[in-house]
Amino acid sequence: MIEEKLERFANNEVTGSFREYSLRPITALLRACGNPHRNFPSIHIAGTNGKGTVACMLSGIMRHSGYRCGLYTSPHLQRVNERISIDGRSIPDRTLGAYIDEVTALLKRLEGIEPTYFDILTFIAFRYFSDRAVDMAVVETGLGGRLDSTNTVIPLCSVITDIDFDHTSLLGNSLEEIAREKAGIVKPGVPLVTSNSTPPLRTLLSSTARRKKSPAYFMGTHFGCCGVQWNDGEFLFDYGFSSGGITERFGGLRLPLAVESQVKNASLALTAAMVVRDRFPGICATSLRTALRKVRVPGRFEIVLKKPLIIFDPAHNMQSLQSLMAALRRRYHGGRVMVVFTLMKDKDYGEIIPWILRSGCSAVYFNLRDSRGLQVPAEYTPNRPLPSAGTVRELHQIISHRETQDVLLFTGSFRLYGTTLAYSDHVRSRGDGG
Repeated sequence: MIEEKLERFANNEVTGSFREYSLRPITALLRACGNPHRNFPSIHIAGTNGKGTVACMLSGIMRHSGYRCGLYTSPHLQRVNERISIDGRSIPDRTLGAYIDEVTALLKRLEGIEPTYFDILTFIAFRYFSDRAVDMAVVETGLGGRLDSTNTVIPLCSVITDIDFDHTSLLGNSLEEIAREKAGIVKPGVPLVTSNSTPPLRTLLSSTARRKKSPAYFMGTHFGCCGVQWNDGEFLFDYGFSSGGITERFGGLRLPLAVESQVKNASLALTAAMVVRDRFPGICATSLRTALRKVRVPGRFEIVLKKPLIIFDPAHNMQSLQSLMAALRRRYHGGRVMVVFTLMKDKDYGEIIPWILRSGCSAVYFNLRDSRGLQVPAEYTPNRPLPSAGTVRELHQIISHRETQDVLLFTGSFRLYGTTLAYSDHVRSRGDGG
């Protein structure tokens, strides 16, 4: 019912066309409803890799510090409701449906406005957070930053996670061009926290912050982590922050996530929390430690089935895939890995597919029935053999005829999550799993 109500709106996530990529529709909607996004403080997060994880960590920090926290992320894994939550609970169907009906009626009174699916969800998130009087909202961009629907908020802090090549047709063909779009979230006087410290990106972000008179905190200069150790299923590390004569140190932090880049993401979340704690004095060493120790990020290195061991992670560019593979080798040293993956047409599949084939892992490509999905071999034929499947039954047949693997890794897109669950159910039904 919810998805049916949303079907009338152009869904750029499905088509990949990114029609109406502008702030005009969302601005008109918000203005017509009294600008609800101005009724709550927020932290705004952009970047290529890790922004969803940083958002989940910050939401946890606020909750464990005693504050009511809204969280807006994308995309969703199974149900669209997941994108909009308060204190870890997704917006109920009835509430979401009522908001969709309300905005649909509103659009009949507004002329010349054609909001997208993402515009509508962003508007609803801001209405929901305003109506429920959250103490803080953590808001993740959907795409880019400068023209993203979420860029209507005036946050207490802006966060830009690692920038990598993604959506190049829309954001630019160089890291500097992409960074310029991401830097569009930096607001006058609003502190910026970022992990991008390579000279070209740092120069660009420093220049943007200086022009906006915004304090900027760079990883490796103002904050960072050290002493990182992998121990019994979690990372142990120390965090430090130093700026303007203020120095903070937290030692022996625990993070139960498998990919080491998540330690970097944790340091971003900790720094953003430090930046806003004057407004939120409940943020303290205890709440920070507790939030990291209990963090859970759905769909990231998620163990879907234990026997056989099936793991899902949505890594979809070279940087995230390399981090993911390193995590697998560290956690399952010497284990035989089969990679089941799919990619969208707008990803750098010309680099990613050969890299996976050279990784030493067995590989199977899954052809999703998705207008944005790359079809192999129809649209891409690798130089080396790459078996492909289009159904769960075909996938099981290919895997069952290959050498037994210790780990099955499903990756390449959030959109493969449903297939991962379906395959796991298929294995259970056949009695092949535990």
